[in-house]
Amino acid sequence: VPTLPVDEPFDYQIGGDYDLAPGVGVVSRDWFSGEPLEDGYSICYVNAFQTQDDEDGVDRPDERSNWPAELVLSELGDDPEWGGEYLVDISTAEHRAAAADHLEPMIETCATKGFDAVEFDNLDSWTRFDDTDLEGEVPFGQDEAVAFATLIVAEAHSLGLAAGQKNTPQLGAEASLEIVGFD
Repeated sequence: VPTLPVDEPFDYQIGGDYDLAPGVGVVSRDWFSGEPLEDGYSICYVNAFQTQDDEDGVDRPDERSNWPAELVLSELGDDPEWGGEYLVDISTAEHRAAAADHLEPMIETCATKGFDAVEFDNLDSWTRFDDTDLEGEVPFGQDEAVAFATLIVAEAHSLGLAAGQKNTPQLGAEASLEIVGFD
């Protein structure tokens, strides 16, 4: 599994690829439309815990309408902070397995394109409706999110990809590295 260089300047380009500033050696780009760097460390962004918004003229498997309907928590509505994104239901082992199966081709695309790592966004999705009228309505919590992360990190590792997560610092480094398996 490739190791992330810690002293390299970083750019986050999930809205579309563009030329890097001089000296940037690490970039995160969208799994669907992004391309890895020729020279440098490339991270493949996958919105694993929530759907992408449906986009006109695009047919992405991670869009809300392309996820299996039983895995989209439509009754909650979209994420209050990220319009158009809906939580993926990972409340049961069966749902987690089905969601991991749905993500598998996306993770495989990251490997096939030549990315070094994958970033699974929105691990903290169980917190997205805190301080709203729907607080307490998300049918899963941290334990289920960690269990799901463990499944998809194992898939990434099986394809030779490192796996990382920028959300949920409250898990701490020990839980992230030992329980979930993030690199």
